[in-house]
Amino acid sequence: MIDDIELEGLEYIYAPNGVLLSPSDNNNNMVYVVTDEAVEKLRRAREKKPKRYTELVKSGRVRDLILNTPTSYRNTMITNEGLNLRGFLYMIRVAENKAWDGANNPTAYDSQYGGGTFGDGQNFDQKYAEHPNDKIESPWGTKDENGNIRTSTAAGAYMFLYGTWLSAKRGVGVDDFKPESQDAMAVYLIQRRGVLDDIKERAHNSVGFRGVLDNRQLRYEWPSLPNGSQSYGSMRQARNAFRRGVMFELQGNSQLATPQGELELNH
Repeated sequence: MIDDIELEGLEYIYAPNGVLLSPSDNNNNMVYVVTDEAVEKLRRAREKKPKRYTELVKSGRVRDLILNTPTSYRNTMITNEGLNLRGFLYMIRVAENKAWDGANNPTAYDSQYGGGTFGDGQNFDQKYAEHPNDKIESPWGTKDENGNIRTSTAAGAYMFLYGTWLSAKRGVGVDDFKPESQDAMAVYLIQRRGVLDDIKERAHNSVGFRGVLDNRQLRYEWPSLPNGSQSYGSMRQARNAFRRGVMFELQGNSQLATPQGELELNH
């Protein structure tokens, strides 16, 4: 981990593993990724002469050295707001699949409550024509307040209930349950809960990230999030999952169906 290496600068500069090295101190919202070699040079410089390294960081010379050496970084063409949002959506899917340790995949777009999938054997358009609306009994024997086995219609990457889908699709203006529509509906629900701007502007900061997850409104939508009624993960695990999502985006290996640059433009 290299969380303790931080540069002062105008752009958002990330390490390849998703760690933020340099927050922006103005309105420049573009994201740059430095190479592993550049990170290693920073590490060696800090270890060899820590006081001198601190002076160079404060003067901006370390950051300038990186950005003035084209082979040391690349412009991802992603805005930091878009990166925050996409990393957060990935984290929600991790929470829904209780995949906090990274050993399991985040919830897939054709997932159903209980661990199954819908639309098996159908072509893409048939499979994602609409929410399956299957009432599935809890495979864990969970009971409701009347002592009956609990059922749920939750489905998709973000475990939408059927009623939630009906509402969200109207809000987004779609008629299907396709993966990109699911992404858009998740953003719509976040926006409806009043935390979209906070996620886009603050999720990269550990304090800001905690502040977003402490918002009770978001836990009502996804009770699997930390401190939610169905949570099995800690705030630290959620933060690590968010960072994994950011890492995938920086590597060009996004786990979202919607191409980079489109979600934040539409909402």
